[in-house]
Amino acid sequence: GLVVVKFIVNKSGDLANIEIDKSVSPDLDKEALRVVKKMPKWTAGVVDGEAVKTEYFAPFRFSIQ
Repeated sequence: GLVVVKFIVNKSGDLANIEIDKSVSPDLDKEALRVVKKMPKWTAGVVDGEAVKTEYFAPFRFSIQ
């Protein structure tokens, strides 16, 4: 299944407002959130040479065998 996590990258590169946008199951959702929360700082978006907060969607494809 495909879990999609939505979050904001702030001007400083920190992640905020991390939440599930598309769910598969509570266990897979929890794992996708865990992975995103462990990510290092991101590079903020840039508009006209200035850092801006940016919304991202990260897809996680799980295959259970």
